[in-house]
Amino acid sequence: MLKKLIVQHIALIDDMTLEFEHGLTAITGETGAGKSMVLESLQLLFGKRSDQDMIRHGFDEAMVFGLFVLGEESITIERRLSLQSKNIMKLNGEIVTLQKIREMASKLGHIHDQDDLFELIDPKSYGHMLDTFDYQNIEPLHINYLIAKSHYEDAVKKKQHVMNLHETKQKQDDLIRFQIQELKAFSLKEDELSQIQEDIHQMKHFDTISTHFQQLKTLFESSDVMNELYQIKEEIESLSTYIPTFESMKDIISNYYYELEDMKSTIMSEMDRLDFDPNTFEVLQQREFDLIKIQQKYQKSIPELIKYLEELTTEIEALEHYDDLLIALDKDITQKKDVVIQQATSLTHYRKKVAHTINQALVKRLEELDLPHVSFDIHIETLDHMLEHGMDEVTFYISLNEGEPLKPLHKVASGGERSRFMFAFKSLQAVYQGVSMIILDEIDTGISGKTASKVANQMSKLSEVMQVIVITHVPQVAAKAHTQLKVYKQNIDGRIQTFVEKLNEDARIKEIASMLSDETMSTFAIEQAKMLLMQKK
Repeated sequence: MLKKLIVQHIALIDDMTLEFEHGLTAITGETGAGKSMVLESLQLLFGKRSDQDMIRHGFDEAMVFGLFVLGEESITIERRLSLQSKNIMKLNGEIVTLQKIREMASKLGHIHDQDDLFELIDPKSYGHMLDTFDYQNIEPLHINYLIAKSHYEDAVKKKQHVMNLHETKQKQDDLIRFQIQELKAFSLKEDELSQIQEDIHQMKHFDTISTHFQQLKTLFESSDVMNELYQIKEEIESLSTYIPTFESMKDIISNYYYELEDMKSTIMSEMDRLDFDPNTFEVLQQREFDLIKIQQKYQKSIPELIKYLEELTTEIEALEHYDDLLIALDKDITQKKDVVIQQATSLTHYRKKVAHTINQALVKRLEELDLPHVSFDIHIETLDHMLEHGMDEVTFYISLNEGEPLKPLHKVASGGERSRFMFAFKSLQAVYQGVSMIILDEIDTGISGKTASKVANQMSKLSEVMQVIVITHVPQVAAKAHTQLKVYKQNIDGRIQTFVEKLNEDARIKEIASMLSDETMSTFAIEQAKMLLMQKK
């Protein structure tokens, strides 16, 4: 339940603190006094998106703070709106996301605003109303359905993509086959061009390379460098036996000797291999020219051409095996559609279970709201096509008069009847979900007289199991409340401000009498107000 509400700089509210109690609280006041500002402040605490226009003119920041009690636990929710910096949301003093606020608010209670009544005019809203009644159990089933539907739609798109690609590739079939033939004829190898260019470079400088090789051979053969280096190595190894510092020198000279030995062997081997064949040189130059030309033609490097050839080959194979591919895709689509239908069926079955619960309990509540001959049924029709919310069409059917058949609610219910239906539905939902509070914004619109008294009685009865806060213009409802708050406007230093006052008994009589009167409060209205308050007791 809500214990305290603090509002600062929201619209016409400058600084307001309200204390709430268990039971039924009625918020009253003239049209335009600012009751909607109180409601919007509460909606912010329940996770409504904020708007900078809500901040009172002349201020850079606004704040709404709520203290709630859930079981034995105290919970605080705070929203800070700013023109200069980022808006801040806090849960129990810690900065959190808007989603976290909403998750907590859903455990605390429900808010019904006047726009909710429009749901009853639009039959497309009935499925949503049914699902939110048991959101915790229906939403996981709905998510499973959406996942399966997404997989099915992906499979359908994949088939369509393949069909579109096939149509395009058929037109390009001759070109693809020519390119495959041309690229295969080159027998492309990834590093071939760089190797060819290296070989050509060497052959162009054959004479220079041959001269250097000959000089190296002469140096190795005419000098005794290897033998002398070997003797130096042997002497250092002998000294290392006596002088420890020569150990490192022994390794160094040993490495020099063996590396030079390897170098000599490599040089002699390369020298023996060195050859210049004019025919080979010409073939290499032609191959280089052809490879460069094919790269320029396709605007791709050799590695890219190799990959491109693989892609073309895959495409032509897809064309050749198109029918088999379609069969496999159709099989995949069928399997995924079966999963969608399975998930949709699970969703339908649970919706029917919830609908049965609502049907039985809602009729009883409507009878207590001065609809003694009411009949009601939630009809769920399974469709043959997939929708975002499932494969169901939900329709509310109602009969409001004895002997009349069930008809669609949106076609037969009057404004007052829709108000009573919505109150019955919302109160039943709140009890079903076990929340600790419910806030009702003018849910009693369009009712009066005896019917208004019955609605007030049911609100009072509901307040025995949860906190009920109702914004109302109905005197019977205001009189039935345990606590009455009056919202009014006042000019303070040339600026209009909205205030909220907790009314004592005398003030309640005057307020309810004004609700019963037209422009002038009459003695009769005052007596009626006293009588209504006496009936509460």
